[in-house]
Amino acid sequence: MKIFKISGIVLLVAGIALIVWVLVFSQGIFLGKTDAPNILKMEFEILEKTAQEEKQISVIEQEIEKMIAEQLKDFLPGDTLLNLLNLVAYSIFSFILIFGGSQIASIGIKLIKND
Repeated sequence: MKIFKISGIVLLVAGIALIVWVLVFSQGIFLGKTDAPNILKMEFEILEKTAQEEKQISVIEQEIEKMIAEQLKDFLPGDTLLNLLNLVAYSIFSFILIFGGSQIASIGIKLIKND
C-alpha cells in the first residue's frame, strides 16, 4: 500500500511538472524570448531555364511573372506562412503534452486515494 502512495505522488509530481514545463516554454515563445521550434521546413529549388525556353516566353509574359511575384512578396512575406504552420504544429504538440500530463497526474491522484 505504501508503494502505491509513493508511486502516486511521483506520478502526480511528474504530471504537474510536465504541464508546468510546457506552459513555461510556451510563455517564452509568446513573449518572444525564444523562437518557436522549426518543425516544418521548406526548401526552394531554383529552376534555370534554357535559352530555347526563354525565347519561347514572350516579353509580356515575363513582365507579368515579375509583377505577380512582386505582388505576392508584398502580400505574404517569405516565411510568414511557414512560421504560422510551425506555431500551429507546436500548439497541437503542446496540447497533447498538457493532456498527457493531466492524465498522468490523475492516475497519481487515483493511486493516492486508493491507499
